[in-house]
Amino acid sequence: SVRMTKQPLEADALVRLYRLLQEKIATLPGVRSVSIFHVIPFSGSGMTNTYSMPGGHPTPKLYSNWISAQYFQTMRIPLLAGRDFTWADTLSTGKKIILSRSAAAAIFPHQNALGQRVDTGKDAMEVIGIVGDVKYEDIRKPAPFEAYYPITQNTEKKPSYTFVVRLDGPAAPFASAVRKILAREIPEI
Repeated sequence: SVRMTKQPLEADALVRLYRLLQEKIATLPGVRSVSIFHVIPFSGSGMTNTYSMPGGHPTPKLYSNWISAQYFQTMRIPLLAGRDFTWADTLSTGKKIILSRSAAAAIFPHQNALGQRVDTGKDAMEVIGIVGDVKYEDIRKPAPFEAYYPITQNTEKKPSYTFVVRLDGPAAPFASAVRKILAREIPEI
């Protein structure tokens, strides 16, 4: 987990730093894929939101997570329809959301969720992808309805995220190399 509260960058500049770190980590020996996210599965913490659909119908409670491009690949969550987020999904391109299969089915029964809009009351987000369901709290319970948002559209000034890496080979040399990258790129951390 990388806490960015002590360094001077904010908002878009901070997102660019996260992207730079992700790209540098991806070049390290043994790294198969790397991504960034906010809520750690089975950590006991999480964000939930409720949304309104056109016509004022409320959605079921959705567990929410801020993620970067390649999160689904890194976590081996299948992309069932549509596309993943990219670094080009900024606020200027319109708000985007990716739903889990069960969330899409609950919110948009008997219709294709891709291209539909989910309304928070202040924002309308376009559904650009559907992914497999993920268990976040208890493996014995059904997977919760999940909504994913791109970190490139987070309006928080100093968000802190966690990097997840799929690695082939020993972790010790990798951890040492990551520490060097962090010390070089964000000495204020």
